[in-house]
Amino acid sequence: MNLNETLLRRYKEDGFVKIPNVFSKNEIDEIIKTLNTFQKMMPNCFLEEILTMWIQKKK
Repeated sequence: MNLNETLLRRYKEDGFVKIPNVFSKNEIDEIIKTLNTFQKMMPNCFLEEILTMWIQKKK
């Protein structure tokens, strides 16, 4: 399990970032891939910000 998967799980479990249950398994996989890509391009970007953008886009 990579870092982003671990963080995403932690956020989901702790409710630190509210991830709506509207995300399907495929979407969560896509989010994890996106997080990995973002982390390579922008290592200083906070994962919370990326997750928040995804959630806003989904609504």
